[in-house]
Amino acid sequence: MKEFKVTIGWSKERPFINVVFKGERFRYSNGKSIGLNIKAKDDPELLCNAFRIKLLEGWVPVKRSYDSVSDVKQKDFSILNHMREVLSTMTEEKYSYHHIRDCKWAYRNFQRFLKSQNIQHLTSQEWEASYLLGFVNSNQNWSNRTRRNLTTSFRFLTRGLNLKTKISFKQTRSKLHRRINNLAELLYDIKSFDFELYLVCLITYGCLLRPHQEIRLLTWSEIDLNRGLISLDGLRNKTGRNRVVPIPSFVMEELNVIKSNDALYVFGNTLPRNRDYFSTKWTRYKHRSQLDLTNITLYSFRHTGAINVFEKTGSIYKVKEVMGHSNIQVSMIYLRGIDTTNLSPEDMPQIHC
Repeated sequence: MKEFKVTIGWSKERPFINVVFKGERFRYSNGKSIGLNIKAKDDPELLCNAFRIKLLEGWVPVKRSYDSVSDVKQKDFSILNHMREVLSTMTEEKYSYHHIRDCKWAYRNFQRFLKSQNIQHLTSQEWEASYLLGFVNSNQNWSNRTRRNLTTSFRFLTRGLNLKTKISFKQTRSKLHRRINNLAELLYDIKSFDFELYLVCLITYGCLLRPHQEIRLLTWSEIDLNRGLISLDGLRNKTGRNRVVPIPSFVMEELNVIKSNDALYVFGNTLPRNRDYFSTKWTRYKHRSQLDLTNITLYSFRHTGAINVFEKTGSIYKVKEVMGHSNIQVSMIYLRGIDTTNLSPEDMPQIHC
């Protein structure tokens, strides 16, 4: 395990050097600590590399000693300041888009809550567990799941502050991911509305790829039409593992029709579609369609495909593989929420005459 990590952080559009040494975080705006007259704002890459070299040579960052009360007050960052520092390093440390998005959302809401209580300068020394409880209950429209996600993001943003953040939530009731019963009719209706949206739904169902990332960013180089396979490397997957899925014949037919040697992406040609592109199209389609689309989303096609695989194979391991889950426990949790069962009528109670 590395003893140190050096990255470039940003605060109020100004760069700084972020050094994590044996679990402790140090922040530098210039190279005075290592004997160099370089400012981070002038050449952050150069200064970052200089700190790495010094650490490899044996230099050890030292905590500042404070000679006055004013210095202590300067160092005693508020919780909001600490959260901003963590956010500024997240992009450099290559966290996922969704994790960064959730943490930014948690920060904005926590900032709004503190301002409403007139305690925006709250420090870790002044922290009480009741503040977090008040924060997650500050919006009555938030579901328990939203509150859990909010708390998880908050804990990440305040790591290293040793805050008391234990909260008990009510147990949430499982919701069934219901299959699409009129699948052929629905796909035909979508195709008449928009072929691109139809193809997304078809691949989501037939190949069980995630629509907003894996399919939206799908390139022709990841598709082998001769072998009938889609191959995604670890950087393209939520789990970080390589994933290879077969392409059903009904998907192959449509891909062969639109195949282009000039295009890089299947959707978007030389550039991919934006993150909300398919969500917006789906919303427009729902407003226009005469079909009953209650509780049906783009992910419903993936859910329906998973149920189909489970019913055909009876294997939770094949569901795990085709869904691209990280482990069997994730698949078990997933199947617990779908409307399928291993029981048959013969397994149920009977009346004997």
